[in-house]
Amino acid sequence: MDRNEGVLKYLDDFPGGVCLVSRDSEERILAVNPEVLRIFECTSEQQFMDFTHGYFRNLVAAEEFRSVADLYESRDKKADYSFWGFSSRTRTGHFIRIEGIFGPAVDEKRGPLWVVGLVKSTMRHDVLETDGDTGLLGPHAFYRNVKVFLEQEKAEGTLGQRVPVFINLVHFSSFNSSYGFEAGNTLLYQIGQVIRSCFPNAPAAHVGADNFLVLPDRRGISARMDRVVAEINGLIHDRAIRCKAGVVLFDEDHEPPESLKALKCRDIFDMAKMAADSIREDGNRSWAVYNPSMGRDMVNTAFVLRNFENAMEKGHIHVYYQPITRALTGKVCSVEALARWEDPEKGMIFPGNFIPVLEKMKLIHLLDRYVIESTARIYHRLKKSGYPIIPVSVNLSRVDFDTLKPFDFMEEIIYRYQVPRQFFHIEVTESAMTRDTGVLRNELFRFKKAGYQLWLDDFGSGYSTLNVLKEFPFDLLKIDMAFLRNFNEKSRKIIRSIILMAKNLSIHTLAEGAETKEQVDFLRESGCEDIQGYFYGKPMSIEEFEKKLGEGVYTAEGPLEKVVMDRIGLVNVLTDKPVGLFLNRKDRFVLLLKNDALKQVGDAVYGGGNIYFEGNEVLHSNPLYPWMQALIEGSRESGQEQSVVTMRNGFMLKNSIHTLAGSDTLSGGTVSIINMSVKNENGPIKTLDTLYRNMMRIFDALYYYQGDKNTVDVILSTIPAMKPGSVLPGAQWLQLSESHVHPDDRKQFMQFIQPENIQKVAADSIHRLSSAHFRIKDSRGRYRWKEVIAMVMGQAAEDHILLGAKETALTPLAPKERAAFLRLYAATLPGVRDKETKEEKEWNFVHALNKKSEFKFFWKDRNRRFLGASDAFLRYYGFSDETAILGKTDEDMGWHLGDSTYKAEEEKVLQKGQISYNARGKCIAKGTLHAIRATKVPVYDGNEIIGLLGWFVDLDSEAETKERDSVYRLTDDESGVLSYRGIVIEEEHYADAFQNAGMMYECILLDIPAIEDFGKSYGMDGRKKLVRRIAEEIRNCFGTRAVIGRMGVNRFIILQNREEEGMIEKELDALSGKLQAIHSVDGWPCTLFLRTARVDCTETEDVDEMKTLLLRRLSGNEA
Repeated sequence: MDRNEGVLKYLDDFPGGVCLVSRDSEERILAVNPEVLRIFECTSEQQFMDFTHGYFRNLVAAEEFRSVADLYESRDKKADYSFWGFSSRTRTGHFIRIEGIFGPAVDEKRGPLWVVGLVKSTMRHDVLETDGDTGLLGPHAFYRNVKVFLEQEKAEGTLGQRVPVFINLVHFSSFNSSYGFEAGNTLLYQIGQVIRSCFPNAPAAHVGADNFLVLPDRRGISARMDRVVAEINGLIHDRAIRCKAGVVLFDEDHEPPESLKALKCRDIFDMAKMAADSIREDGNRSWAVYNPSMGRDMVNTAFVLRNFENAMEKGHIHVYYQPITRALTGKVCSVEALARWEDPEKGMIFPGNFIPVLEKMKLIHLLDRYVIESTARIYHRLKKSGYPIIPVSVNLSRVDFDTLKPFDFMEEIIYRYQVPRQFFHIEVTESAMTRDTGVLRNELFRFKKAGYQLWLDDFGSGYSTLNVLKEFPFDLLKIDMAFLRNFNEKSRKIIRSIILMAKNLSIHTLAEGAETKEQVDFLRESGCEDIQGYFYGKPMSIEEFEKKLGEGVYTAEGPLEKVVMDRIGLVNVLTDKPVGLFLNRKDRFVLLLKNDALKQVGDAVYGGGNIYFEGNEVLHSNPLYPWMQALIEGSRESGQEQSVVTMRNGFMLKNSIHTLAGSDTLSGGTVSIINMSVKNENGPIKTLDTLYRNMMRIFDALYYYQGDKNTVDVILSTIPAMKPGSVLPGAQWLQLSESHVHPDDRKQFMQFIQPENIQKVAADSIHRLSSAHFRIKDSRGRYRWKEVIAMVMGQAAEDHILLGAKETALTPLAPKERAAFLRLYAATLPGVRDKETKEEKEWNFVHALNKKSEFKFFWKDRNRRFLGASDAFLRYYGFSDETAILGKTDEDMGWHLGDSTYKAEEEKVLQKGQISYNARGKCIAKGTLHAIRATKVPVYDGNEIIGLLGWFVDLDSEAETKERDSVYRLTDDESGVLSYRGIVIEEEHYADAFQNAGMMYECILLDIPAIEDFGKSYGMDGRKKLVRRIAEEIRNCFGTRAVIGRMGVNRFIILQNREEEGMIEKELDALSGKLQAIHSVDGWPCTLFLRTARVDCTETEDVDEMKTLLLRRLSGNEA
């Protein structure tokens, strides 16, 4: 900044401290003079800017801060300036009181700004013998008297008979703005009189707007301290402004009297101030006695402030990582990054000794940046070592949100180090939420929108409010370790209630501070997902953590497993429903957790806790494995719970599996086993009551056929003659059932219902059931479509069949039945209109042609601008509606490769009324070059041509295209765009078309490195979904006027005509933005970075040369 221009040229000559501040909402510090540097103990302007982070608000104690604009507005309106006093600290941590005068100014270069004059309060008061506001001593006279008293006590050997007292009015700065300066001066005078009354004959001083010093005799000091603060608070009548005081007692129980010999006058009052500050936010205490720990805190503060930045520069501050373990699997699912300071002389300095200092001095952002950047560097180190990428949680303090923009910083780190967003989890302490002005909320929502996980730290630590969970988008709660530190029945209930509440809100849970197996077992059984604590490991260096991974001490959870475990972790297991959580791989099914209700089912069926299998596993060799896998796959594909009823040890069990997340290689979800029968005292199965209770929600009618007795138990029924609970002979039941089936369906029903037929069909089904659809009369006499399901009850009861009827879906499962079923279903629908006008009929035909046919046609105005097109036309080019083409010409769309044939043909149609038959050409659709044949006819209004109607056919039939691709592999299977071979062939057509028209084109290479990593993490199925999504975004940006192909795993190639300077850059920027907005695919998180390179067609001879030059430019070896 040039200090010889504008107001800056006068800055250094000003006799006091001057600070120039921007006159806007940020109030940034623009410049300061040397006196300001001296006041705040800074050696350079850069050091001052680092200390304040460039903002005026960081000069002021947080509890006293008001914006300069606000203070100026509350001034005496007769003046163009205002006064203000505030507390502050120097760069080295010393307390100071500042007085300022400020007003507006305009600089010719910088526009509107504030000019703030600053002076230490003591500099003005020191020269006064008596304070004019209070009548008390001025600072200079006070310290002179104190020195005399201390010298006298020292000579008499009575050191400690007088005690230093510091009195402060908390938030006094708001008094003047609320009640006026005259009232403020009156209050100060009254406080001076109270101090004189309580401490007669003691030296007392007013040292700044809201600070007072007294040196009274120690006799009766407690009573006098109670009196002085009570009387001062009685004067204020405003609970927002409170009196706080501190006193230093020199005796063996507090501070040794001998220490007075080494202390200066000002030091002992600094100690009293420390005592007052220690209770500043304590609503229950008005005064406090100094203790040595406060002094140590001051020494520690000074050490931290003097050495912290140097420690970071020299690498004395290390980042340690504490494992966070998945409760259900014991695998490390993430780690927390924690700072440790290893000083060459002091040794290990723990966070509790330096983090509070950094937070108080608003320097914590420097540490947080250091930790985050250090963590970003290890990402590629772990990846190169072959370890799964374990997410890291990093802490952001309240101060971070006040002094910088954490989201922008995180994004800068993400792009600089090419780290996926899912690598970082953002932790914010619960206490930071209590005083949010909107800044923190806005930043957190930016994090959430970008795909970061947000964690709420120290939940339940004393600041809890449900509004925090309602207003802020947190993904996980970290339950405060205090609940485990006092591990009793009450804390257990609190932890369970937090877990249950979190699951109801779809928020994950993590418990901190677990140290014993008892605690870990309790958390696991209660449904807590993640556990952190010394039971699994202390914070450790990255080298030690890597070593433990290599030795197998820790097993890292993979990315796909994390997605699955996160999803099933939200399931509530604290329920009466028998439920378990499972993880399924290709060769085994593992039951991770059984709740108490599911264990009870095992006890009832087997006399033990295991269902079907030992050790909570079903291996590939187990006979149960095929039907369990069928249910798992069926649920994964449908997204719905799948069930099968089986008989085990004479018990009827409904087995349900709901796959919640995963792929064909790894999935997870819930398993539920409901015992639908119970044994009575004599042993036989009692089915009626229990079956009714457990299955009435599923079926409208339910019957249990016992072949050995040829009887049917009626459990539920819509037929009046069949009472639930009754037992009917088989023939009678069959007669009644047939009478309620639609006459047209009875023959098929009677064939279906035969036990021999049911057993034959069921034998071929993995679920041991058969089903069919019939129209059955309901209780109101209406025929309704029902699905009748017959289930053979297993080997122990082969001739026992459970029959159920329920509302049908619109389409039966078997494709062969579909046509017949729809014909029957249509017969039950209300009749359609049988009378329509001629115009309505004509419109319906046109509408059907436009919306339902595969006829690709369009219509244009006299200027060749599109007025509309059929749905088939829009689908062909990949448009969802007409808005993409309305009002545009073919040249605007850029899909004819510069060929002027169609333009000339259309001009003949529009100008001469000629019909253009079967004109051949090439066009680009969905990123691929197509050969087409088009016909266009004029449209008249009377004798005037008002436009044209056209249609075309694709000469590359679908069958021919598939056959060509199967032989030459011209299409990439994963992406659906051209393969590299396909792009080579199409480049020849592209080049010919452009060169014949005298137009140039260029080749663009897109590199997206995350594709390969995504495939390694989530399998080929996951990679294909991501590639398809990326290809879709590329088509949306370029597909109507460019040929798109794929080269390798991570790269795409685009061939496009040369556009106006800057247009392609805008399109690439738009594509980059679209890719950055993809934060997950099918629930699998990702972060996509785009790198590009471009080559003009005039620079090379063919596509292979283009490829070589593109790769060189991508790597930075060629400009």
